[in-house]
Amino acid sequence: MPARLRTALVLASASAALPPAAAHAMTYRLAYEGDVSYRHVRETEDGAFKETTTASFHVSGRADGVEILGGKLVGPVSITDVRATQGRASRVSTTDQGTDKTCRGEQVLRPTPGMLFPAAPVYGWPAGMAAILPFLSAELPMTCTDSDGGVGDESVIVSNVTRQGTRAAPSRFHVGIDMPTGALSLSGYEWDLKRSESALRTCPGRDYYTRVCTTTLDGTVRFLPLRSDDRDTPRSGGSGGGGGGGVDDIAPKVEGAATLSAGAKTARVKVRCITGCRARMSVFLPPRGGRKPRGKSSAAAAPLASRTVTLAPGRPTATAVTVALGAAARRAVAAAGSARVEVVLDPPVGATVRRSLSARLP
Repeated sequence: MPARLRTALVLASASAALPPAAAHAMTYRLAYEGDVSYRHVRETEDGAFKETTTASFHVSGRADGVEILGGKLVGPVSITDVRATQGRASRVSTTDQGTDKTCRGEQVLRPTPGMLFPAAPVYGWPAGMAAILPFLSAELPMTCTDSDGGVGDESVIVSNVTRQGTRAAPSRFHVGIDMPTGALSLSGYEWDLKRSESALRTCPGRDYYTRVCTTTLDGTVRFLPLRSDDRDTPRSGGSGGGGGGGVDDIAPKVEGAATLSAGAKTARVKVRCITGCRARMSVFLPPRGGRKPRGKSSAAAAPLASRTVTLAPGRPTATAVTVALGAAARRAVAAAGSARVEVVLDPPVGATVRRSLSARLP
């Protein structure tokens, strides 16, 4: 675990802490704020073209229902109340003949929600650590003028989503925090929310011409007490927006069985992606003799229908994903009496989840 991801815990005074026997669990409100900056330089090897993009904004967020029990965070918590102000963005591109385009903007759109979650099942960090993802992405629109006097619109996307192959990687603004242990404080806690990154492999907007990419986050995160009690087990169903089923709740899930409607007009599955995900659903004919078709080129491996949807983070309940089948596909499924449904859930943090389900006609 990189040392830069750890932050110092600022404990309240000992007099404000509860005796260990007085409270096993404590529920807090999370509140954070900080300044974000981004700089991206793209340049050709011969220097004939260079583009420099910069962006900055102030971001803040809040979430109730952060429950700490036994020195661990209980379940993931969605940070849905996220706001951004003081947006500034620019993009200047030059060629060997001079300035080619200039863009400016002073606005930042509302960022997508963030997440606080147990870090162990995602990154393999110690069990007592949590990771805070303040936001998933933010967009800063700009107005551009080119060398010919033309005017157009562009935007800067500061994204926090990172994936290295099929494995999750700590992204540009993830910060690790140690959950408090022992006597829990009635005065709350405060951590530094700091992260600086210059690696090109996780750069938002990276391409072949990327030469420089730096991002910084500088702020604080606080836990403000809401209630305490003497429980020694999590609340059923969790608290706030978090869902209290344990650390595995952050992983995307396919819930229940796949179903076919009458006449095989549609196939349907229910999925749950608390952190948000890209969900792809494909419908196939069942393998002959109960065996999967061999080889990627097999005609039996061609999907009858497929659909990809993007599910927003912050929803603790299951979402139904439905794909419609065409006339030829309906006839094929009707003749077979069933179908095989493949589901791929690709979240911004954590491993990709793949499921193969059998669905029979009603």
